[in-house]
Amino acid sequence: MLSSCPSLEWLSIVRCHLNDELKIDRPFTCLIYLQVAHCQITKIQIHAVNLKTFIYRGMQLPLDLSHAKELETVNVSFFGINFEYALTVLPNALPSVRNLHMQARLLLKSPWLLESSCKFFGLKHLKLLMFHLDDDMHNILSLASFLKAAPLIEILEIDFNIFGLINDLETDSLRSLPNCPYNYLRNVCITGFQGDIGQLELVVHIVQNAPALEVLIIDRTTKRGAHVNQHSGEWPGIVVRRHLDGKLLPTTKLEII
Repeated sequence: MLSSCPSLEWLSIVRCHLNDELKIDRPFTCLIYLQVAHCQITKIQIHAVNLKTFIYRGMQLPLDLSHAKELETVNVSFFGINFEYALTVLPNALPSVRNLHMQARLLLKSPWLLESSCKFFGLKHLKLLMFHLDDDMHNILSLASFLKAAPLIEILEIDFNIFGLINDLETDSLRSLPNCPYNYLRNVCITGFQGDIGQLELVVHIVQNAPALEVLIIDRTTKRGAHVNQHSGEWPGIVVRRHLDGKLLPTTKLEII
């Protein structure tokens, strides 16, 4: 049916349980908007060269929108996704995306970078809405893999929604990754910040590798507007200032909320 609609510009498929692939080989030159949400689909492969916006809600699956060279905005929410999928499948499926907003519960098994040749070559703005258990928080540093996979990234936003109480807030020894310059990164905003070791390691790594960083915002509230650790008081702000002392560029504006 879809293959016989060459003038289609806007397609939204919601709660459509195909139990099969959504695959269209012929060029869809007019399609600029595609949404697939809460569907039982085993694969998405669409030849849409002028696609501007892609929205997906569901489980991880084989995805191919590599022909969409004009893709501006991708908003994806995954239920059940592994770290390797996010950094190997998605860059190949969405190589030209400029603005990526991903909501997911990622299982972080280690604090190290995921080595991969897959890149988001067009990505400028990345928003990550992360759901974590307290066991994941010690491996937050591995989220730097997203920066390494996006060589032209300029804006990074991460919102942490943490289930469980983090007790390991104070440390003098932080783990570090090899230097990996993010030469275009200029604006970073981290919300849901508790000041635990994993978040501190990520912030310090970003600051030490972003020579063009203009603004760094550390916010204790989540995107849902709730303070994440009511008992920590001013401690998150104190500890992040201590670990950034001497590392932050004079030209970088630090704002702690």
